Amino acid sequence: MRDSVPAVRRDSVQASAAPGSGRWSIILPGITFAPETRWAAAIGGFKVTKSAPSPGQRPNTYAVRGLYSQRHQVQASFSLDRWSTDNAGRIEFDAAFSRFPNSFYGVRAALADSAEQYTPRTASLVGSYVHRARPGLYLGGRVALEDAALTAIADGGTLATLLTTPAFAGGERWRTASATLIASWDTRDVFFFPTRGSAVWLNIGRALGVPGATHQFTRISLDARRYQPLGRGLVLAVQGFGVFTEGRVPVDNLPALGGASLLRGYFAGRFRDRTALATQVELRTPTWRRLGAVAFAGAGAVGPTPNALSRDDVRSAWGVGVRFALNGDRLNLRIDRGFGTGSRGIYITAGEAF
Repeated sequence: MRDSVPAVRRDSVQASAAPGSGRWSIILPGITFAPETRWAAAIGGFKVTKSAPSPGQRPNTYAVRGLYSQRHQVQASFSLDRWSTDNAGRIEFDAAFSRFPNSFYGVRAALADSAEQYTPRTASLVGSYVHRARPGLYLGGRVALEDAALTAIADGGTLATLLTTPAFAGGERWRTASATLIASWDTRDVFFFPTRGSAVWLNIGRALGVPGATHQFTRISLDARRYQPLGRGLVLAVQGFGVFTEGRVPVDNLPALGGASLLRGYFAGRFRDRTALATQVELRTPTWRRLGAVAFAGAGAVGPTPNALSRDDVRSAWGVGVRFALNGDRLNLRIDRGFGTGSRGIYITAGEAF
C-alpha cells in the first residue's frame, strides 16, 4: 500500500509521443534519466480518448509499458485511467511487476553514511473508483493486492540487521491486501500542467488481516497542491505532503523522501521512516514557443512519529529546470537539476513533479 510516487513515473513512458484521438500508439524507446535508474529505455503502447468533447473533460488513458534501465531494473505494467462524462466519476486500474535493484540508506534512527544494494521484486494489482459528490469534491475507495520480496540483501549489512529487529522481522517477503478510503478536492483548470486551482487528496488505508496476508498496518496520507497565476504566464505551484503509518509496515513501503517528485536532488528513498512530511514550491514561466523554465525549492523530514520530528531532521533541496510541451494538453518533457545537502541529481522524464 503506497501513496508516494515511484522512482520511475508512469508518465515517463509517454514522453516519446503525444496523446492521440483514440487510436493506440506504439511508443518507440523513450529515454529517461534519474539517479535511481541512470539511463533507462521505455517502450509500450497507449491510447488517449475523452468521454465527451467539452473543453474541461479530463483525458482517458490506457497504457501498456515496459522499462529497462542501466542498473538492470525491469518494470512492466498495464493501466487505465477513465473519467466519465462531465468528470462525474473516475476509474483507475493498474497491474504491475518490477524487479528493481536499488540502494538502501537505512531508516531515520540508523541512517547509513553510504548506500548498500538490494533488489525488491514486486507484483501488484490496484483498482480505485471515485465519484463526484459535489463540484470539485470526489469520494471513493481503492483496493490493492501486493506480493513482494527483498532479495540480494548484503549479509551483515544495515538492511539485514534491520530485518532482525522486532518491528521488521520476517520482512524479506510480504503479501498484503489493503482497502483505502479516498476523499479529494480538485479544481485544477487542466490535468497535466495546471495554471490555476487546487487539488487535495486524503487517503485513509488499512492493510487487512485476510487469509494469506503477512502484514497489517494503517497508512494515512494528505497531499495538498495550489496553483496560482501571477500574470504574464507565471505560475506559482505549492505542495504540502504528509504520510503517517502505524503497524507492521514492510521496509520498502515506509514513507520516503527524495527522487523525481519530492526533494529533487536526493536519491529516492534516501530518507524513510514511519512518518514523512514535506513541502515544496515551484515557479513556472513560459520562455519561447513550446519551451518553459522552472525554479523550485523544498524541505522535508522523516521520523518514527509526527511528535518525534525535530528541526534537526529537516532536509532541504532546490533546483532549476526546463520544459518542452509535447502536445496541446501541455504534457511536458521535463529536465530538472536538483541539489540537496551533499547530494545532487538530474531528472529527464515526462510530466510535472506535482
